[in-house]
Amino acid sequence: MPRESTRDLTLYRLDGVAPHPVGMLDALDHERVDQWDADIQETQIAGCVALWLSGRRYRRRAEWCEAASITTGLDVDFDERSAFGLLLLAVDDTVYGIGYGRGYLLISDDRKDHGFGIRFALRRLDPAEIQDVARRRIGARGRTDLTLVPDGVPIWMLGVEENADVVRRLGGRSDELAVTFSAEDQRPVRLEAGVGLRMRLGVRPEHLVGDIREIARVCAEESPNPLLQFVDNFRPIGGRARRDELDQALDAVLGGEHAGEVVAVVPTDCLRGFADARSFTIKVGSVTMPVDAIETEHFLARCRLQRPGQRVAALRAGKVRMFQDDRHLEELGAASAIHWLEAVVSRDNRRYFLLDGEWYEVDIGYLDDKLREIEGLFADDPSVDLPAWQPGSTERAYNMHVQDVRPGYLCMDREMVRTTFFPRGGFEACDVLGPDDALIHVKFAEGAGSLSHLFTQGAVSAQALLRSDEALTRFSGMVAQLSGGRRLIPPDFRPRKVVFAILLRKGDVVTPGSLFPLARVALANAARLLHTHGVEVEVVGVRGAADVT
Repeated sequence: MPRESTRDLTLYRLDGVAPHPVGMLDALDHERVDQWDADIQETQIAGCVALWLSGRRYRRRAEWCEAASITTGLDVDFDERSAFGLLLLAVDDTVYGIGYGRGYLLISDDRKDHGFGIRFALRRLDPAEIQDVARRRIGARGRTDLTLVPDGVPIWMLGVEENADVVRRLGGRSDELAVTFSAEDQRPVRLEAGVGLRMRLGVRPEHLVGDIREIARVCAEESPNPLLQFVDNFRPIGGRARRDELDQALDAVLGGEHAGEVVAVVPTDCLRGFADARSFTIKVGSVTMPVDAIETEHFLARCRLQRPGQRVAALRAGKVRMFQDDRHLEELGAASAIHWLEAVVSRDNRRYFLLDGEWYEVDIGYLDDKLREIEGLFADDPSVDLPAWQPGSTERAYNMHVQDVRPGYLCMDREMVRTTFFPRGGFEACDVLGPDDALIHVKFAEGAGSLSHLFTQGAVSAQALLRSDEALTRFSGMVAQLSGGRRLIPPDFRPRKVVFAILLRKGDVVTPGSLFPLARVALANAARLLHTHGVEVEVVGVRGAADVT
């Protein structure tokens, strides 16, 4: 029996749109609908109310013809025609949008549920088959990292820092998804999730509606996969009063001469089109400004011209459009102007982050849960005996000192294990190999960032030794060489214990409470991952010389 017909489509869930034809008009970018002279028809699909917009775009002479004529000396003259379609569909009182061609551009950006695609992916993406991740690093001045792995890898291999990276797009293979594409043989479905959800959906009316209902059910009834749940840690601020307060604080920053905590970024929904964009228009306030590139100062200059108290409102009402040509004819996509800015605002000793037009903070309840989770990792009677740190000593010098004064300890600091998966820099198995082959990682910590790296390093290196025979063989050879053949790793070795040895430079005693809040998150996540492999985790404090009596 042949597989039912499906097609790769991007599904958007729309917010604040009434599920009837008149209400659906609110979902549209009316300026573009008028410009494209779109034809609008009411219809029904498998008993669901729907609105269909379609039309043709015609340009008498293609935009590139003039340049080609000049270059070749010939009369190059071709017209351009393209068709578009947009389906707005009300399924069980929720309106969804599906674009055909560039019909998706007819959907107003402020009506899209920007968390819809990711919500679904957290529940139905196989965490062992991740192929595509886009993440934004909090406080890193607009940095967006894109990682593509065609064959798919486990989420832990992608180096996502759970306490610092906001995941804005996820792609990979589905896990047990009951939709048209996989109905016959449970074949995984390729998912691309961001603002929208791109996957193979049924073409027949009843199949399309059935697939949408299954997607809605998964989002409403199921919990995120535990290995992907960290993506949901950065949650939008819910209270209107707090959001207004943060908008007011940002408004004041935008009106000043120095707005170092505000930087230009590319919105999640514009990442694909941005690579092909050659020009842009920025509208903030009453003026539309054509530009060749996106720069922070373009937004700040327009904001300074707005009245105090109206700057953020102007950004939310404003629009940035991307074009494939220099004359602003061939549009690639658009988003609200505020989605093109990232900002950091401090209030009451807490930091809030503006991303894709929403205010975020690490969930406080989540931090409390992590604090309770790590309390058992701090041993009253440490299993390793580490000497005191001497003032002025570097980490490298300290690790060598451990080897010199503690029999059974081997310094492996800066000794990199290179494998097929870690071909260039390799990975550091540990700073010191302790008794019973405990992997000891040492850090003299200034802040949360250095500790986050320590905990991630500990988790990655232990997993590499657990999963890779090549890594284990190279590690064993390295131990034999560094010890002059006096220490051998047994053939059946598997990491059984990871120890994090920490000296806080401010002199604080290392306890769950003295760790930086985001470092608690990183430690809890690393320990949880290692525990699933039967690896014990312990945290010990390195004493300062002044602490020794």
